[in-house]
Amino acid sequence: MRRILRSGPGLAVATICAVAILSAIWALALEELVWSMLGLTARPLSSSHLAGFLIASSFIAAIGACGPIFLLHRSQRRTEAAERRARASERRFRDFAEQTSDWLWEIDENHCYTWFSGNIEQETGMSPDWLMGKCRDDIWGEGSDPEAWRSHLESLRRHEPIRDFIMRREGPEGCTWVRTSGMPVFDDKGRFCGYRGVGSNITAAIKAENEKYAAQVRLATAIDSLSEIFALYDSEDRMVICNEKFCNLNASVLEATQPGVLYEDHLRAGLALGNYPEAIGREDAWLQ
Repeated sequence: MRRILRSGPGLAVATICAVAILSAIWALALEELVWSMLGLTARPLSSSHLAGFLIASSFIAAIGACGPIFLLHRSQRRTEAAERRARASERRFRDFAEQTSDWLWEIDENHCYTWFSGNIEQETGMSPDWLMGKCRDDIWGEGSDPEAWRSHLESLRRHEPIRDFIMRREGPEGCTWVRTSGMPVFDDKGRFCGYRGVGSNITAAIKAENEKYAAQVRLATAIDSLSEIFALYDSEDRMVICNEKFCNLNASVLEATQPGVLYEDHLRAGLALGNYPEAIGREDAWLQ
């Protein structure tokens, strides 16, 4: 019957009509057999009348069935269309998830992982099979900042959103830094079900920042080792770096002796304190 409905309501109605006619013919033949076995000749209705009545009744029944059949066919077509849209949406979602460098994740009400998108292993070196069922604390807690991690766990217990939280893990593949965000999930009755979120591997960015900081420290150390006073300004006359001897010389205007301060502002701070006697009374001209 389901195959007939999928072929369209016209075929379904034709099939019911055919079945109805065959049923009428069979009933007529049965009636003839019964009257013959009883040896009766008087009949309340003639065979033709009975056949016509049965066939008419069958057509009426078939026509009456048309309405439900059309409705059932329409409902089935809508269901199939909804299923096709759902499959297409799932494929689209999977394609987007696999193309991005970020990955998607889900955890249950106990904060244990229950699902990852397919690129988690490519981005972190950790397989989904190894991660599945483990809690966040088991994976990330040890390598992260203790105070920040405790605060993060408290936020999870309060079912608060996660926004750009940075986690660190030491593993066989080295140190991995991850930025993660997520939203709590509740069912129709308001019961907490876990979290859904997104993660991104920021290890390369963290390493680059650390290397930049290390280079700045090495530069500052080298400058401080100079025997001369040293200060470096950029093309906009803003201080970039200076050594300790320069800071000691300008101890009275130390706030104006910081990276980012304009050289003119540094000089004006000294003028206000009278550090440049030759400029007293002609400060603007001296600045020129």
